[in-house]
Amino acid sequence: MTELRADSSKTFVAHWLQLKKDKPFTSSADFLDNPHPELAPNCIIMEIVGTSITLRLEGTDVVNRWGI
Repeated sequence: MTELRADSSKTFVAHWLQLKKDKPFTSSADFLDNPHPELAPNCIIMEIVGTSITLRLEGTDVVNRWGI
C-alpha cells in the first residue's frame, strides 16, 4: 500500500476499511449510511461513464469552495 502522509487521508482509509468489515469491498451505501463527520463535508462521489460525469454527492465544503 502507498504511504499516506496527510492525516485526512489516513482518517479516510481507516474509516473506509472499518466500513468494509469482512466484505471484499465497501459499498457506496455503507459509506453514505455511515458518514464520517470530519470527512463528509469534503467528499465527492461521481459516476463516470465514457465521457459523461454525473455528480452523485458533494459535501458542503466542496459546494462552498467551488460553487458546483
